[in-house]
Amino acid sequence: MPEETRQPIDFHTERIRAIKDVGLLLEFLGQRADSRLQAHFEDTRGDLTAPVGKLAAPPCRTYRHFLNRLIAIGGPLPGLPGDAAQASAPPDAAPEGDESLSDMAFLYFARDFLAAVAAPATVDTIRVTRAYKIARRYSTLSRLLRRRRLRSGTQAASSDDMAHECVASARRLASRVVAIEYGAMVFTVITLIISAYALSGRLILDRQQQISNDYIAIGHEMEELAKDIRLAASATAADPPLPASCDFTPPSTATPVNTAGSVDGATTSHGVLTSTEPPQIAQISAHHCSLFWRIKRAREDVTAVTLHLVSWTRVVIDLPIVSNVFGVSQRFIRESADNHAEWCARLNFKPDADGHCVPALQDLIYHTREVADSLLSCIALYVLPALYGCLGAAAATLRALRRKVDLSLVQVTDRGRVQQDVILGLLCGAIIGLFVGYIGKATAEEGLGLSALALLAGYNVSGVFAFLDELSKRVFQPAQAGQPDNRAA
Repeated sequence: MPEETRQPIDFHTERIRAIKDVGLLLEFLGQRADSRLQAHFEDTRGDLTAPVGKLAAPPCRTYRHFLNRLIAIGGPLPGLPGDAAQASAPPDAAPEGDESLSDMAFLYFARDFLAAVAAPATVDTIRVTRAYKIARRYSTLSRLLRRRRLRSGTQAASSDDMAHECVASARRLASRVVAIEYGAMVFTVITLIISAYALSGRLILDRQQQISNDYIAIGHEMEELAKDIRLAASATAADPPLPASCDFTPPSTATPVNTAGSVDGATTSHGVLTSTEPPQIAQISAHHCSLFWRIKRAREDVTAVTLHLVSWTRVVIDLPIVSNVFGVSQRFIRESADNHAEWCARLNFKPDADGHCVPALQDLIYHTREVADSLLSCIALYVLPALYGCLGAAAATLRALRRKVDLSLVQVTDRGRVQQDVILGLLCGAIIGLFVGYIGKATAEEGLGLSALALLAGYNVSGVFAFLDELSKRVFQPAQAGQPDNRAA
């Protein structure tokens, strides 16, 4: 079996990489306000106003010696003379503890020490976070123009930036986050429009139900009026009194009444009963007129709410292919009108020139509640939860990324994670209606409450999957060995 050829270690490259890592960590810790690094050295720990716990063992005793040796190994800063990195130690100075460490060993020791102090941030997360911040400085238009210049070769980028995986991933992450931000705004507008559409449909259906209840109440009152007319006829031993016509302008709410409680003696128009008639018949006539105007108003309300319901339904149903989803097939209606021409006469529909009544049959479907109820249920129980779940996931993703940027914890894998979170939020919002019965009642009337639950599900995707895991264990958990399986019973 051939042995693998060992690649020699390029110590110069490793030395440059270690120096860059140490410089990056040292700059990151120097920008913090908690003095975390100075708390690990003897000469700076006592000067701190608040005690800070030590997180790792430093490679030397004092902070001054630590910085001096790092500068001596890495070279002076650009623009400084060559002897700026040289510092003579006092003759009576105590040993630092790094005398036995070579420059390379001291670099590794310093890098491990700084990485432990900077935790949970690492060299890669700090570098990706900085590149992400730089990428987010540009607007969308300037970013597109810059990318075009890079592709055309008119602007040359540094080889380190283009080759470094962290920088390239940070740029792709910035582009994806920008897409999520704009997509969240567009989704918010669409969700608000659909929510307003669903709310208006629910109000229309509630109003239609209220008018139907008013008709039922009017029917009960008409039955009571018929009983009163029969009683009045039996009391006078005459034919049942026919109420006077009420087809006139509605009277004022304040009806003049004399001291005896009877209707005033002034004779009204269009045959309304006067004071010469018995009080009981006058009361029946007034009740009849009241029902007349209530029925007339209810008919107007029915016409208005029916037109409103049909116009609301056809906003979606008239879209291509959408009508078939809700069970309204125009082709089937036409075939039914062709094969069953007697339906027009049976339903008193006026046929067209071909003897068919296709438009009337279509209006018959739209005038009923079935299409509107199915449309509202679909929107409230499936469409809106999916949209709100996606919005919740987008909000959680942007907030989590903002916290990572503040702590310099952005990773290379965050580019795929932000996309997966939005997709999982959309999925959780779409399926939350299947499990909402475990928590509450899922009905079309309470569908908007379901959307709020879907928003929380998208915001906390991990919690939803924990719930699904727990539910899956309860349903599919196998019986323990030696215990009877009672599920079959």
